[in-house]
Amino acid sequence: MIRLRLREDEAMVTKQQVRRSIFETLDATPLCSVATVSHHKASYIHTAFFAWTTDLLLFFLSDPATRHVSNISKEPSVAVTVFDSRQRWGAALRGLQLFGRCHSVRRTGSEIAHRAYGRRFVGYRRWFATLPHPEQQQVLSRFFVVRVTSLKLLDERRFGEELFLNVTVDR
Repeated sequence: MIRLRLREDEAMVTKQQVRRSIFETLDATPLCSVATVSHHKASYIHTAFFAWTTDLLLFFLSDPATRHVSNISKEPSVAVTVFDSRQRWGAALRGLQLFGRCHSVRRTGSEIAHRAYGRRFVGYRRWFATLPHPEQQQVLSRFFVVRVTSLKLLDERRFGEELFLNVTVDR
């Protein structure tokens, strides 16, 4: 189980409120943007469908031959944004900036990734069931996980206008 740690000057909110807001924000959209850095320090970003667990593990599927996977294999530090792109300027906004390390899911973790993805995307579950066993194994080997270590949370309806909460995630 993870523990959330807020900065001392953010003590006016409870960890339970923060936790609820994080998970509601993650649930609000199936897409995220993942920023990576190459070994030459060139930045790159890609968009992915993602699933998550209450331990703040984010899972996405990707082709191992992509630029972002190449970047991750050399420099696993990533930044991820999650927000509903249909929000209107001037309205109460909500979004997350998540920071952590990303790596391919090992065989032992692929079942967690598969279950999380299947809970989130019913179509994935049906599609996966139609694949022969060797192809299922290939799909499972394409999962990547982001272990969130810190985040910035914006939830103006819940916490106030332009108030970004800085949260450290302890495992």
